[in-house]
Amino acid sequence: MLDQCFTIGGTGVQFITNDEAISRAINRWLKPFTFSGTESLIKIYLFSVGESLPLVIPENAQHIHSGYISEHFSYQGLWLIDFQGRARWVADRERKLLLGFVQSRYLQDKEKPWLLEVLVHPMFELLRKRGLYLIHAGGVGLGEKGVLIAGEAGSGKTTLVIELVRQRFRFLSDDRCFFHSAGSGFEILSFPEPVRVYSPNVAELPELQFLRGYEHEEHLKRSFHIEEVYPHCILDRAQLKTVVFPRWGYHGKSRLEAISPSEALREILPLTLEFFFPDTAKAHFQFIGDVVEKIPCFRLYLGRDRGKWHRIVKELIQ
Repeated sequence: MLDQCFTIGGTGVQFITNDEAISRAINRWLKPFTFSGTESLIKIYLFSVGESLPLVIPENAQHIHSGYISEHFSYQGLWLIDFQGRARWVADRERKLLLGFVQSRYLQDKEKPWLLEVLVHPMFELLRKRGLYLIHAGGVGLGEKGVLIAGEAGSGKTTLVIELVRQRFRFLSDDRCFFHSAGSGFEILSFPEPVRVYSPNVAELPELQFLRGYEHEEHLKRSFHIEEVYPHCILDRAQLKTVVFPRWGYHGKSRLEAISPSEALREILPLTLEFFFPDTAKAHFQFIGDVVEKIPCFRLYLGRDRGKWHRIVKELIQ
């Protein structure tokens, strides 16, 4: 058996698998979360098998949710997840335990490089139960002060993150990161996965010209490791000081607009809140409400004056 441990927001996560490919992929994905000997461990067993999955969904299991490629059930206090008959999980939220089986050939699908991360998605529910929330957002830091950059795909989130890193902000995340309560405030935890960006959005940046593709490919995102382009830019964590929701302004000057907590709540909930179980969903909703009540939130319209973006953001946290 292959055994690896990580620490995410003070919670230890232990992965046990029989497959070296799974072990390597998990290590690449969670490498930033170096294990620090945390006592509280979420244990995750993921075994690669042949065509037959040892775990069967009982006929009287209660269906609770349908995902993109998954079906979720509840059975005698356990959470069961089926991935199109190719992988299955059983989760015990109280005992902090996940047990999964996946067909080995399913993980070898090169057209789905994101597949393992989707399969391990139940881990995030166990982390939520411990007050650690994943959000579809980027993040940057300046000193110990952090900025959460939140928005749907196409909002300009990644382009803004890259521009801020070019201007000596530190990188926390491009697309998703964890955040949680820390003392009287909130903390963003780095999740430095490869950055994925549309090549036209970095056409003006000389150091990223290697991302330029053919014209017919410009609607596709291309990925790169940000530290290979901007060395030593990754920051481990930062205290959340402001939340910025970018929007493409396209014409004219960039401008900043303060938004109310209720507006911010409407913006941020679709990016983070998931409803599998009432207890964690309620705690998650209350957490987000607390964030937007205590942390200033702004909408930033990104104009053609790209060199001004970092000054606007810097003023928000000084």
